[in-house]
Amino acid sequence: MKNLKKLRKDQLKDIAGGANFPGVEYCLYACNGTIICAACRDDFQCPVTGGVEIM
Repeated sequence: MKNLKKLRKDQLKDIAGGANFPGVEYCLYACNGTIICAACRDDFQCPVTGGVEIM
């Protein structure tokens, strides 16, 4: 912890991901106990694996 460097606010913003992505909102969906992060949609359906829906 000796080599710490003090960063300016603009440097911290770059590290923290200060970019904005226009128009895309993400929601969390629960599918059979698994949480899925996906673009928000009114018609979201849980993924199908092995021919069996997991929801």
